[in-house]
Amino acid sequence: MDMPPADAVPAARNPVTENGTVTAGAGSAAARLSALRPHHPVGRPARPHPVRLDAAAVWDGLLALAAAPDLPAGLALGPDGRLVPAATPLAADAVLLDDHADEPAMRWATRIELDPAAARLLDLYLPVLRPAPADRPRVSAHLAQSLDGRIATTSGCSQWLSGEEDLVHAHRMRALSDAVLVGAGTVEADDPRLTVRLVPGPNPVRVVIDAGGRLEAGHKLFGDGAARTLVLHAADVPPPPATDQVEPVAVPRRPCGTLDPHQALRQLRARGIRRIFVEGGGVTVSKLIQAGAVDRLQMAIAPVLLGSGRPVLCLPEIDHLDQAIRPPVRHFIMGADILVECCLDLLPRNAEGHPG
Repeated sequence: MDMPPADAVPAARNPVTENGTVTAGAGSAAARLSALRPHHPVGRPARPHPVRLDAAAVWDGLLALAAAPDLPAGLALGPDGRLVPAATPLAADAVLLDDHADEPAMRWATRIELDPAAARLLDLYLPVLRPAPADRPRVSAHLAQSLDGRIATTSGCSQWLSGEEDLVHAHRMRALSDAVLVGAGTVEADDPRLTVRLVPGPNPVRVVIDAGGRLEAGHKLFGDGAARTLVLHAADVPPPPATDQVEPVAVPRRPCGTLDPHQALRQLRARGIRRIFVEGGGVTVSKLIQAGAVDRLQMAIAPVLLGSGRPVLCLPEIDHLDQAIRPPVRHFIMGADILVECCLDLLPRNAEGHPG
């Protein structure tokens, strides 16, 4: 992003924080922010800034970024003290964004003091808001697993494998996403609502993959009225009944018989969905990874041993370790759990578009 030269405005007197670290290194987002006035952009009357931004204020700012049609230059403090999207770097007097799509995290800088929890929110969730490709949504997937690599017992019981902090994280991901997607097996096993209840934020569109039309109409997400539900079904089977809450979406099958994930994602993008959060199950996430359709895979590892049960992922077998998928990763502590985010979007792709 283009910033004014350092001598265009007075240099900042306050320390600049970049991704949680006080810094003003050359070429960093912090250095770019240091070219701005410490308390207001050029041409705007000065107003008092809060002494400290807490997690609630930053979360409101992230929701505002998610609702913006395009990723803005950063966040500004509105007249009421709330964070609002800023279209230009000069207007971003609270948080300046400096995105490099080839990096796992999004760079940010601020001169306002942040609570540690507020800085963590920026680090964790800003990459979710990166622009989507023109032909498909940006896809983040999340699974909770035991230490021995299981997502559920043999009977399918999985609530709740991970702890409360990871559950809150899942609700934050829902709130920042335009849609949340699950497979028919997850709906049958858990009857989820897929709404935002543990944090402030809007409910996403619910998307269910039900290729054969096996789900019954009595599940919560078909009739609770909390949000619209799209049902992805095979084009060669009768669609489920359309209602004011449920919209069937026909998707062609691949030669192997499963729904074509790329066609499904294109149809969702055509409906204005830019960001999708995939919550399961393991079969659905595995198929999307195999198709090269997942940008970020988040694995919440809980300190639990199940001994047996359903595996996390099921991908094609490999013969040598150099064939394994080794993405750049980020780590976050979620109470007793560890969240590992695999940056599949940063991996090179093979001729079929799959990460390698």
